[in-house]
Amino acid sequence: MTAVYKTTWGAGVATNSAITEAVIVNDQATNATTTAANTISRITFTAVNKGASDTLAITWSHKFLGA
Repeated sequence: MTAVYKTTWGAGVATNSAITEAVIVNDQATNATTTAANTISRITFTAVNKGASDTLAITWSHKFLGA
C-alpha cells in the first residue's frame, strides 16, 4: 500500500529566499517539528528561492510494507 501526500503553494504564498526543508507534521496549528512525535517525514536540502511569482509543489510517496 502506498500513501501519497501532495501540496502546492501558489504564487505569493510561502515566498522565501531560503527554503531548506520540507516536513509532514501532525500538528498543523503550530507546524511543530520540535519532537519526533510531531514529525511524520522530514527532508533537508540546499536553499531554494521561491519568488513571489513562483509555484512550489511537493509530492511524497510512503510505501507501507506488510507485516
